[in-house]
Amino acid sequence: QLNISNGTASAYAKVRGNYGTVTKVSANMYLEKYDNDKWPVVRTWSDSKNSNVFELSRTTSVSKGLYRVRTVFTVYSGTKSETITRYSSNVRYVKGTFGASSKALTRYERVE
Repeated sequence: QLNISNGTASAYAKVRGNYGTVTKVSANMYLEKYDNDKWPVVRTWSDSKNSNVFELSRTTSVSKGLYRVRTVFTVYSGTKSETITRYSSNVRYVKGTFGASSKALTRYERVE
């Protein structure tokens, strides 16, 4: 999920693996800004947790533009792993207005 308000982007992602099977989850979250048909990364966050449930929430300042969040989860079960990529909806921020368009496709990403 991505929301932008008053120049602050709030990014959130969640994954839930099968209890008793998933032992660890790591995530790389990328804030991307649209530019000439490309989505270059403007900010990166990483974290991991020894659990089957993982949430990552971060904030950062942004300028006007079109943004999205790409989150790459790696879910571990013993020595095996699976990588899952999720995207937020695109959010346009127009500096100097009374807010920003910040409707997300879903409240969180769920993978089981």
